[in-house]
Amino acid sequence: MTDNLLQFIKDEKDIAKYKISLLKKGKDKSYKHRLISIERGFVEYPFEKISFETLDELKEAISLFKTDRTLFEKKFTKHSFKKTRLVSKNQRKVINQKIRFYNNLYKYLLDFEIKEVDLSLQSSDHSSSESANMAKRRARVQILIYCLSRFIYHKIKRIEASLDLESLSFQEYDLTRKALDDFFAGFKDKLFKHYNDGIIQTPLLIRETAGHNSFVPTIYPLVNLISKYPKDYRLERMLDKRRAFFIGKAPIKKRSVERGLGLITPMNRVGNEAINLLYLDLWTDNGISINQIMEKQFFNANMGEAYCKAVSTKPVWFFNKYIDNKFMLREVCSLLELKNTALIDKIDFDDQLILDKINNISSGSISICSESSKMYVAATRSESKYIRESLNWIDLLIKQIKNDYKSLFDPTALSKKKREDRKSRVKKLKR
Repeated sequence: MTDNLLQFIKDEKDIAKYKISLLKKGKDKSYKHRLISIERGFVEYPFEKISFETLDELKEAISLFKTDRTLFEKKFTKHSFKKTRLVSKNQRKVINQKIRFYNNLYKYLLDFEIKEVDLSLQSSDHSSSESANMAKRRARVQILIYCLSRFIYHKIKRIEASLDLESLSFQEYDLTRKALDDFFAGFKDKLFKHYNDGIIQTPLLIRETAGHNSFVPTIYPLVNLISKYPKDYRLERMLDKRRAFFIGKAPIKKRSVERGLGLITPMNRVGNEAINLLYLDLWTDNGISINQIMEKQFFNANMGEAYCKAVSTKPVWFFNKYIDNKFMLREVCSLLELKNTALIDKIDFDDQLILDKINNISSGSISICSESSKMYVAATRSESKYIRESLNWIDLLIKQIKNDYKSLFDPTALSKKKREDRKSRVKKLKR
């Protein structure tokens, strides 16, 4: 394939990544999952391995890929590149069963688990009536179960929408299998996205059931720092300008240097040591998500006269690992004060001139869109403590879910007797 066709594919995939970032903004809608899955499938598909002869042929292939996958496969890929492994009927069946497990799971959490929370065994108070304090503790767990169900729902629907089981390539099968087997990796980064909505929706789910809890509406909603402290938020240099990120071509692997770029909040450290960053979703003024390059926890940044809560980026020398489209690259290059970004596909950390420019960043920044971005924290220090305690329940719940999943899809992991015992507990998740 000619260089101009390869460049066209790359440009189209960059545009697709930008579309995905825009579709992820705002409210979750079912049609967004379908559109995102189409664009994500296009980005991941190895078009570069197909021997296109003309630009018109390539354009037709891309159009068919997004509108009629079966016809695309028949017309363009039958003899274009060799599949090294085939996906068996049984492998497709197992993938379908795993998807069904998670579809049943998010329903089970809302239909049963949220109504069956019992904290009495963890309390020294064995009185028959539930105290207000205990009811509030139970309410937070119920809200987090709602959040967990939403997390599972949105993740499994994204996976489901991106699949065509009948024409599943082995590469797609392998990626899907890994996503399903490691389903809860990093779940806490997204768990609290629906917390405030959970305060509203949970009472509707548990009303007039054994799990009824009139204290759910009394739980404090999470606070969005960006709304609470209005200002022009920017991603910028936090490392002392007298210090460097690199010595020669070697990164300086010290904590202060690794945290050398980030966003500083107006929240002072004093009195807020126990406040955790529960959910982060940052968008630039140009509509680009930069979550991939961001860490997901606070640290205390020394601002001279005081310490403030801040969130850093990943270490700058790892940026290429997380930047996956031209639009994000352009934003990052403005932060690093690198010019001519339209001419580069990635940051060349072997180029001493570029490293020197990064060492000398002075005014480079990325403007953050305050309307679209979120930085959720608990409303008070005590509430932050209570939320951390409630997370212990969710950790135990997920541990049980993982064990149930393993017992169903990895029969060698348990003895026959233990498998039978486990199956009795998970029958509500089985079709």
